Amino acid sequence: MKRSIVVIAFVLMSVFPISTVPAGDDYPNIVSTSYTTGTAVLSLGDSNSYLRLTTVEASDSSKRIVRVYVVDPNPNVPIEDSLLYKMDEQFTDKTDRELYFDIPIKDLLKKHNAKRERITDKDGKFLKAAKIRDLKMVVVKIAEF
Repeated sequence: MKRSIVVIAFVLMSVFPISTVPAGDDYPNIVSTSYTTGTAVLSLGDSNSYLRLTTVEASDSSKRIVRVYVVDPNPNVPIEDSLLYKMDEQFTDKTDRELYFDIPIKDLLKKHNAKRERITDKDGKFLKAAKIRDLKMVVVKIAEF
């Protein structure tokens, strides 16, 4: 059900830009809209369930201060071994994707997998080596200019 509502919401948002989507009787599922914040709130059928859509303007040339983290989210990996990489704060104009390419991921993964293969899960089996797609890479934006 959620999937169909999201599709309807995106179709509705593509037909009516946020600034022109009326809230009220003509479109009963639209609770509110705001051009200044770029959001639309849609009711999901009851008074406690809402879907908030937000438009985000991509700024390829923005300067920002960021920090990048790479984590193994597997719950069997102890917390002290979960954090593979933590970048110092960096002032940059690179995109998130460009920042990921700066990480020596092969070396980090090789070192992490040496530890990981000695860790057992709840059933007593040793964990398999992680792949890049198993890791979570997050860019935390501290400030944007």
